[in-house]
Amino acid sequence: MQPKERITLVFPDPTHTELDWESSRREESVITVSNYNLLNGALQAGVQELGRDIERVIFDRSVDGDTFLSFLSSLPIEFRGDVLRIRKDGSGTLSASSPRGDGRFLYGLSVVDVGFYLRTVTRVGFCSIDRVDEIFDASMAEPIPTLSLVV
Repeated sequence: MQPKERITLVFPDPTHTELDWESSRREESVITVSNYNLLNGALQAGVQELGRDIERVIFDRSVDGDTFLSFLSSLPIEFRGDVLRIRKDGSGTLSASSPRGDGRFLYGLSVVDVGFYLRTVTRVGFCSIDRVDEIFDASMAEPIPTLSLVV
């Protein structure tokens, strides 16, 4: 039996082209969606109705904080993947399922953290973020406090 295909759903802001989602589509199952309602519907149907393995959802500079929190509050209980919001400045917020599956954790991410996540987890291609390597080589930033939520 073949393993289930792990899917990444991405809702990018088309005015920001720093992240090359098209090249990452060739390496793994990355599906870009053009609007919020389509993304929300794809997640709901994929997880609940079709039993698809959606590994993560990424908002690439496309939603504000209120919309992100609203999305998190409406996640299907079956969804155990990550949800990453990349802000306009390149920093972000990561929502991850707790190891016991009884809630979610929220992590504030610096630009360095977002770059690390994207390189190690999604293998996304970078178009014009040439400074990422330079930032990685610099001394690591202060750790950002973690907020734990049980939803």
